[in-house]
Amino acid sequence: MSGVEKARESLKSARILFEAECYDSCASRCYYAMFQMAVAALIKLGIQQPSRRERYSHDWVQATVSRELIHRRKILPAHMANALPNALELRIRADYRENQLSRKPAERMLKKCEEFMNCLHQEVFANG
Repeated sequence: MSGVEKARESLKSARILFEAECYDSCASRCYYAMFQMAVAALIKLGIQQPSRRERYSHDWVQATVSRELIHRRKILPAHMANALPNALELRIRADYRENQLSRKPAERMLKKCEEFMNCLHQEVFANG
């Protein structure tokens, strides 16, 4: 399964979880959908993590998306600069805190996830 397919499956899961009112799990899946799509885009653009690790680190992906896809190549709009860091923060809150997320933050995250993935799909995968 490709990175894009994994990202789409994660987004599909997030939508199902949102409808089932499982807001913590929805937020978690949204983050991973964004992360998987970001990694797939970086690979497609030939941007590799400098270490020999097989897995991409979350910090490196966030920094590289900001530097390469937003500031240098202008693939993502500037307002997306905090999309991945904010999504990670919400995922951590959802996964590790006792209080469940409410509908509103999960809904905002789902919309941001869809926007992030659509932008990358149009700019990286549909044009290449």
